[in-house]
Amino acid sequence: KDQAVLTETERSRYICAFNMINNDGTLGQLVDIHSEMHMQHANARLLPWHRVFLYLFEEALHNYHPDVCIPYWDWTRPEEQHFPDWLGAVLPTVHTPTRTINVIRAPGSGGGLASIASGTPTAMSKTTYGEFSGIINGIHGSVHIWVGGTMSDAAVSPADPVFWLHHANLDR
Repeated sequence: KDQAVLTETERSRYICAFNMINNDGTLGQLVDIHSEMHMQHANARLLPWHRVFLYLFEEALHNYHPDVCIPYWDWTRPEEQHFPDWLGAVLPTVHTPTRTINVIRAPGSGGGLASIASGTPTAMSKTTYGEFSGIINGIHGSVHIWVGGTMSDAAVSPADPVFWLHHANLDR
């Protein structure tokens, strides 16, 4: 479901489930898995690898709220070309087996995100996965950099709750 149309209850449940898997250590384990070298970035494995990663995260959320699904952040839509307001103050501290991460952000301008998103129609017009994946990889990384802070570092980016919304949009 698009994050822009979530009800207050759906938003609260997502944040609650996120906090629960952070508190039980599951999120920290997922962050460390993402930081390992699985060749999941900058090549054609980006989307399939992250699809499985999203599945593991969503299953963890279901342990606390079976009705919670990962919403997507459709940054291609002009009305969503800003950081999702309801997540703005959600800046968790995540303890992984190897470190502690304090989530920070420094989102760019809406115009910057619009510029990044403008490449999406080109990616969607490609007729082979190889052509598509190269373009979508660039867009993917640019959105991470646009959000800034924790999201701009692949070794820690899943600690930010918006990571999951961004990747749900890519998967969509």
